[in-house]
Amino acid sequence: MIFNLLRQFSTAVIRGHHPCGMLREINIARLIVLLGGIMFCCVAQAQQPAPGFDEALGRQAFQVVENWVRRARVPDQTLGIEATGVRAVQVTLRREGVTLGQGHAAVDDPRAQVKLPAVDIMPLLQSAVRDAMRELVQSINEVSQLTEVAQQVQLDIQFVAPVQPVRINRLAELPRAITLDLDGLALFDGHRWAWVFPGNRIAANTNLQGQLNHLLGDLNLPPTQLASIGQPNGPSLYRFRVTHLVQPEPGAKPDALYRGNVLWPPSPLNDAALKLVRGQLLEHLLKRHIGQGVFAGTYEPTADRYNPPTARPVDAALAAYALARVSNLKTLQPALREQALEVCTAAVIELAAEEQDLAGTALTLMAMLESPEAASLKGPRLRLATTIGRMQQPDGHFNLFDRAPAADGGGRSATLSADALAAAALTAYYDRTRDPNILRLIQRALDAIWKQIDASSDPSDELAATLPWLINAEIRLARIGKATARYPVLAGQLMQVVKGQVRPWAVGADDDAARDIVGGYPIGVGLFDEPDWQTARVLTAQSMLLQAPDLIAEKDRPQWLVSASMAARFIAQLNMQAPSCYYVRNPTEAIGGTRTAFWDNRQPLYATAMSLLAITELEQSLQR
Repeated sequence: MIFNLLRQFSTAVIRGHHPCGMLREINIARLIVLLGGIMFCCVAQAQQPAPGFDEALGRQAFQVVENWVRRARVPDQTLGIEATGVRAVQVTLRREGVTLGQGHAAVDDPRAQVKLPAVDIMPLLQSAVRDAMRELVQSINEVSQLTEVAQQVQLDIQFVAPVQPVRINRLAELPRAITLDLDGLALFDGHRWAWVFPGNRIAANTNLQGQLNHLLGDLNLPPTQLASIGQPNGPSLYRFRVTHLVQPEPGAKPDALYRGNVLWPPSPLNDAALKLVRGQLLEHLLKRHIGQGVFAGTYEPTADRYNPPTARPVDAALAAYALARVSNLKTLQPALREQALEVCTAAVIELAAEEQDLAGTALTLMAMLESPEAASLKGPRLRLATTIGRMQQPDGHFNLFDRAPAADGGGRSATLSADALAAAALTAYYDRTRDPNILRLIQRALDAIWKQIDASSDPSDELAATLPWLINAEIRLARIGKATARYPVLAGQLMQVVKGQVRPWAVGADDDAARDIVGGYPIGVGLFDEPDWQTARVLTAQSMLLQAPDLIAEKDRPQWLVSASMAARFIAQLNMQAPSCYYVRNPTEAIGGTRTAFWDNRQPLYATAMSLLAITELEQSLQR
């Protein structure tokens, strides 16, 4: 019932009505808190990942196992703990992110049944812990050190729910038949079971192909049997959920993790949470600056390495632009503002001297124009703007590089996203110079971009590819008195993307749905049809729209703010927090960075930079 009330309230706001006169009496911040409370209550009851299992019993068992581990001995006899909803357990022992031992145990038939009997989970845990301790002894190569090492390990237990069959006609359907890293996988050959547990999969960052190969290997089946999985003549594939309890440090109370993370409430972020997330993103981004305007490349938490060691120039330019924008926040601490501007200036000076593609050139110009040092960089600014102008084609689109056409005429055109970036950069330059020649380039570019969007079979998907840069260009042009015919309908156009947001009542009504994706935008759909870091691009565009006083009517503003704050909630969830680092050897490098997706823990520079930009623009819109 409460889902229906929340849906009716949101629909009323979308249509411009004021249900119960509510919007006349409360401000936006209180509205967000109110809706957040309702959303939290709606979804809180549906967050248990292993249905039917009482987490309190899991914590009770965890405490018993903790005593076994610290004593480095598993007793032959122990008090039983009966529980429904558990058919297997996985125990992992780690020290500073390194796995030293693991073991698992399962009932004879872990499949779901109509009437599920309770089982004593302690014999399962005894067996799993013994296996993990044996591996621990082999890892340290010194039995005499066992007692000492046993005090240093972090305990990780996954309680496995009954397995469910994965029904697919062919293996290519698998990515959409499971939720990667929320679902574990099990393979049964008629006699034996093989397992991939989600908490360990997250730690290894293994792709789906790697998981299937692992399952086949455990059953002594060759990789050539891959296509037979799920077929009548092949092994049967199952999926399962877990209740995952992990110690943040040896001896500490365990965190309950959901797909490897502590689950944020399914509600909009308030001001304090926004500042917290922005601070983490900024600290992480500043840490990625190696020196002299160069940033470290993609961080891989599992391997504790940067690969490549340094970021692409286009990603460094985006980072510089995000740092320039965040420095404009009134609430930013002076010391952080000074550091952000120092790194931004170093980056744009370095980048301006390099030959880049269209996107990198445009972002460098935008960062330069945002920097207070821009006045002293008039020459480089002119050169960058001129370069972008030379790259424009007669039809308004742009070339990828400022070079002579290739002999075969191929590989020349930039993406629509880069076209939009070029338009945004030229608009920012025109804001400074009021050069009519630049204005003509901008108008030609915007016409070409909108023409391509209109001609697409899916205009909203095509529009999403341009975000946030197309919105940025249109709003800036309007602000200086050169609004295009598209400007008045920007909100309606963007709403076609925004309405695809994952809503809390959508996942609350489906026991199988992922809870962590609430607030995300599934744009640029990839293999798993889940929102990823690109939600930050939509949030940035939303927040820019909210800063334009004439685009969103006051009666519609609450709807837009709640939606934007929910997107910020998704970004917060996607960022690496301390509990997410249970398998990370160097947590300080990972915390605060934005992952590519929940199923890919790599942290590209562009994902963190765009997330910082998104949160910054949202804060700016709230200061309006």
